[in-house]
Amino acid sequence: MTAIKPEHIAWSKNVFASIKDGGTWGVPRSGLIFKKVGDHLEIYQVMPWIPEMSAALERGADIPASPEELKGYQMDDFMCIQRNFEAAGIEVTDPRELLIDRHVTEKDLQKSVDGSM
Repeated sequence: MTAIKPEHIAWSKNVFASIKDGGTWGVPRSGLIFKKVGDHLEIYQVMPWIPEMSAALERGADIPASPEELKGYQMDDFMCIQRNFEAAGIEVTDPRELLIDRHVTEKDLQKSVDGSM
């Protein structure tokens, strides 16, 4: 796994510092919304896939083509954010398991982290 660049760590710290306690931060690419709770971030809401997204996809938008693809975007973004923020000393969690697909196993998640999924 590649080392996290110092500028990514600094960016993560700056984003975290800009959110007031109880405030939220959204990631447009995947529709993840994080909430700052004390000294960490947790997933607060997860955007669902809606059929209207297909129309934007047909116009060339870089958006997920299916609910499964959106879930992939969300998992990839969450793991990247978690890795970068935790390198900056900021824990990132999913305490309500909003991203857990009951059909995805721990082995599948590890494959996704390793880039082999």
